[in-house]
Amino acid sequence: MSQALSLSNSLISGGSFNADKLSLDLNFASDRSFSKPSTVGTYETAITSRRGPKALFSRSSAATMFDSSGAIVFGPENLIFPTLIPSVGFSQSVDINTTTGDSIVENPVLITPKNNGVHYFSFDEVNSSQYFKSICSIILKTRGTNFVRVEVDDVNTSFGDTINLTTGEFTVNDPYALFTSIYLGNGWWKVITPICDGAYGFRAYLNNSSTATHEVYVGDPSKGIIYGGAQKENSSIARQYIPTTSGPVYGPRFDYDPITYASKGLLIEESRENLLLNSSTPVSQTIAVTAIPHTLSFYGTGTIVLTGAAIATVVGTGAYPSRKVVTFTPTAGNLILTITGTVKYAQLERVDSTTGASFATSWISTEGSSTVRSADLCSISGTDFSSFYNRYAGTAIIGITSTVRNDSVVVSDNYGSGPLLIYKNAGNLVYFEEGAGLVTISNSSTIPFKVGLAYAINDMQGSFNGSTSGTSTDTGGSLPNALSINIGNSTNSNFINGTMSSIEYYKKRLPNAKLQQLTT
Repeated sequence: MSQALSLSNSLISGGSFNADKLSLDLNFASDRSFSKPSTVGTYETAITSRRGPKALFSRSSAATMFDSSGAIVFGPENLIFPTLIPSVGFSQSVDINTTTGDSIVENPVLITPKNNGVHYFSFDEVNSSQYFKSICSIILKTRGTNFVRVEVDDVNTSFGDTINLTTGEFTVNDPYALFTSIYLGNGWWKVITPICDGAYGFRAYLNNSSTATHEVYVGDPSKGIIYGGAQKENSSIARQYIPTTSGPVYGPRFDYDPITYASKGLLIEESRENLLLNSSTPVSQTIAVTAIPHTLSFYGTGTIVLTGAAIATVVGTGAYPSRKVVTFTPTAGNLILTITGTVKYAQLERVDSTTGASFATSWISTEGSSTVRSADLCSISGTDFSSFYNRYAGTAIIGITSTVRNDSVVVSDNYGSGPLLIYKNAGNLVYFEEGAGLVTISNSSTIPFKVGLAYAINDMQGSFNGSTSGTSTDTGGSLPNALSINIGNSTNSNFINGTMSSIEYYKKRLPNAKLQQLTT
C-alpha cells in the first residue's frame, strides 16, 4: 500500500514522474489564458494553471495594456450583461430554455418561436458614448432555423446582413454592414460587427430565408436557434467570449513589452485615477488638484506647460512608445495644462483625492470626466489553496518581469501577524518571510528576475537568478498556518504594479542546488 501511495504521489498528468512534488504551476507569460466557468463569482475569471488550482482574478473597471504588436489596447472585457438572458421582442409564444452545453459554449439557450411573427432578440443595453470604437459579437448555432438577420441601428437608419448558420455565409445585401463570421466548431458561429456604439440597438432576427430584410418568421415548435452569448468590447477585433450575469466582466491583462513585443505575463496594478479629460488626444484644460504627489505622463513629441498650482514645462521624449513621466506635488487649487504638439495617451494620475502617485501606471482612458481604474485582484484560497500548499516544507519559485514600486508584495498569504511574504523593499532587497523567519537576498535591482525560497522547519534558503550568493540562510522561525495567497499584493495593498511571468510551488523543501537551477 505504501509503495502504491508513493508512486501515485510521484506521478503527474500524462504519467510522468513528479519527484519534486510540483503542486502549482502558473505560467502567465507563456499561456496567457483564462476562462469564465459558471462556478466562479459574478465578476471573477479563472487564470489557467498547468498544474494545481486556477487563480481567481477580478477587476471592477476597464483597463489597458500593450498587445503583441506593442499597441495600447483595452484588456479582455464584456460590457453586455446579462449575456444569456437577451432582451426579447417576440410577437408570439416562444420557448426559451437552457440546453446542453459543449466544449464551445457552457450554458447555451434554445430559442423556439411557436407562432408566426417578427421574432428577434436585442442588446440595446450595449449603449456607449464611445461611438464606433467597439466590437459587438453574437454566438449562434442552428437548430433547424438556418437564417438570422443581424441588424445595427445607426444614427439615421438600420442596416445589417443575413447569415446562413450552416455555412457562415452572408447575403451581402448591405455594403455598410461590415459583418464577418468566425467558425468556432461544433456548429457554432460568432457573428461580428464593428459598429455597435452610440444610443443604438444591436438585434438578431430569426428569418426563413436569406432575404435582405427581417421578415415574418413562420413559427415551428420543432425548429429554432441556439444562442451562446453576446459580447461588446473596446477592441478592433473580436476576442475571447466572457459570459456575464449581473454586471460587466473584465478579464486579466497579459502584458507585452511595447518595444521588443515579448510577453511579460500577468499585469497587477493598484487603483488609480486619471484626472485628464479626453486622454487619448487631450487638449488644454484646467484641473482642480490637491497638495499630494501627482504623476503626469504622455507619449509623443508635444509639450505640456503647467501653470497655476504648479509651474513646469514638460517636453515629450519622442514618438510612441517612448513615454515622458514627471512626478510633482502641486499646491491645492487649479492646475492649468496648456498642450501643444503631439500628445497622446496622457494622464495626470493619483490614487485618490488624499493619496498621491509617485510613478506612472498603465494608461487610463477618459472622455468627459476623470476615470478610476480599479485594482487588479488575484488570489487562491479555501480548498484550492490547501490542495497545493504544505505548511511545514515547500519551495516557491517566482518570475518577475517588471515592477515600479519599491515596497511591492509579490505573494502573500493574508494571514495577519507572521505571514508568508515574498516582497521587494526600497533597498532593492527581496525578502522571504515565514512567521518569525526571514531570508534576505541583496543585489536584487535587476529586472527581470526569478527568485526562489526553499523552506522547512529551521531551514530556509533563498536564491536570486540562480545564485544563493548574497542571500541569508535562516535556521529559526515559525511557520504560519496559511489559508490563502494573494498574488501581486498584500491584503489588497502594496501592489507589485508590474508583471509576473510565472509562479511555481513544490510541496517539499528542495535542495539548494535544485533551488538555484529553478531560478536560473
